[in-house]
Amino acid sequence: MPVIAKTVVLLILSNIFMTFAILQEIITLSVFVPFAAFYMKEPVRLNYLWAALCMCGAVFFVFRR
Repeated sequence: MPVIAKTVVLLILSNIFMTFAILQEIITLSVFVPFAAFYMKEPVRLNYLWAALCMCGAVFFVFRR
């Protein structure tokens, strides 16, 4: 396989992987924040809300048409 074709294939695969990695962060936050609040008795801070909104915005821009 020529070097340019291999590079293009690797870039496409990395983009697909990173698309699902952004989505994975949303899933992780939706599980971790309730776990930290209810089990570990950590206070839910406003910073968690801002971080979640930024990640939701990122997911929106990745998956919009």
